[in-house]
Amino acid sequence: MKKVLVVLVALLLVMSSNLFAQNRTAKGQIELSGGVSFSSSSYSYDGQHQYTMTTFALSPKIGFFVIDKLEIEPQLLVVSVSISEEGGGSGTASNFGGIFSLSYNFEGESNLVPFIFAGMGFLSNSVTDATDLKTSMILPAAGAGLKAFISEKGVLRAEAFYQRTTNSGGEEKLIDNSFGLGVGFSVFLK
Repeated sequence: MKKVLVVLVALLLVMSSNLFAQNRTAKGQIELSGGVSFSSSSYSYDGQHQYTMTTFALSPKIGFFVIDKLEIEPQLLVVSVSISEEGGGSGTASNFGGIFSLSYNFEGESNLVPFIFAGMGFLSNSVTDATDLKTSMILPAAGAGLKAFISEKGVLRAEAFYQRTTNSGGEEKLIDNSFGLGVGFSVFLK
């Protein structure tokens, strides 16, 4: 993991020179971005295997620059979770929703563009053999990141975020406070 971070930091430093045209975050620009993630986790209690959880998530987003440096970024969230319990039991959960964010891009003279964002959203929840699930509300979703232009239109993104979800997993009054890191790729269309 340390080697990957060192390579990413080195790549960002190399790209910090002024190689491409400026004003990439001007009014009218469109940015397509997103990510896909997959994880598999094994849980045990007191040395005994309990269950395995596999998660697949898809999160495309499209950004519209409404004025210079200010971007509206609606994001689609599609998450599928599969749980296999010790002894043969299994279950699935699906979440579908979105987050509506505003981001401000601090474009300067280099190919590195820091940004901050804040937004809100929702998730519908569907769990095997569960009824009466509530809609999860996401408020706030906030963070900061860095866009590194690797070409005139291609961008590597890295961000740190905080997200608060009420009725997490469809359970009433269950609150999820998440801190995370994300990486992705963007393409500017104009």
